[in-house]
Parts: sequence; structure tokens; C-alpha cells
Amino acid sequence: INAEYMGLDGNAVSNKHGMYEFFLVPQQVTQGCVTPIRILVLHNNAEKLTGPALQYLTFVLCHSFFNWLGTIKNPAICEYAGRLAKFVGTHRDGPIIIPENLSQGFYYI
Repeated sequence: INAEYMGLDGNAVSNKHGMYEFFLVPQQVTQGCVTPIRILVLHNNAEKLTGPALQYLTFVLCHSFFNWLGTIKNPAICEYAGRLAKFVGTHRDGPIIIPENLSQGFYYI
């Protein structure tokens, strides 16, 4: 697969703080202008997951949101984390106790 087709800029760099960053355009637009998202990798301890592999994984995660056929702007794992944080923030009255039958699913989506 061509990197330009996937929306990867191919110019991933280490910035002055030693963090890895790149820009990604995960969705296709037919009208208007697309806005790329900036991905900043704060910590990566996986030696085999470098540069292009990390960019490709991020691109694929933008296409794997549960129960959604199209692409989303942010990687699915970030969307799940945001929705879970919102769910906990709005429904927390005391200690968080998750029933066993809900602990393995995406009930908060």
C-alpha cells in the first residue's frame, strides 16, 4: 500500500524533546479541506514498532472503531479512552464496581 494513499506523510521526526511525532490524514474527503491530526509518541518501549510500522498501526486503528463502518479522525483506542473517561465522570457516585458480565465488553460506547 502506498504511504501517500494512506495519508501518511512519511516525514516522522524526533523533535527537540526526543519524542517521535508525525501527521496523519486517516479519512478521505470529497468536499472542503482535510485537516491532518498530529500524533506525538511520548514513550515507545517496543523495539520492533518503529517509524513506518507505528504510522501504519495508527492508520489502521482509525479504521477499526467498534460498530462503525467508516473511518474516525482519532485512533480507536483514543476514542474508547475518551468515552470511558466521560462515562466514569458522569456516573461515578462512589467506588467504581463493574459487574462481571460487563467487564469484557464495550458497554460505555
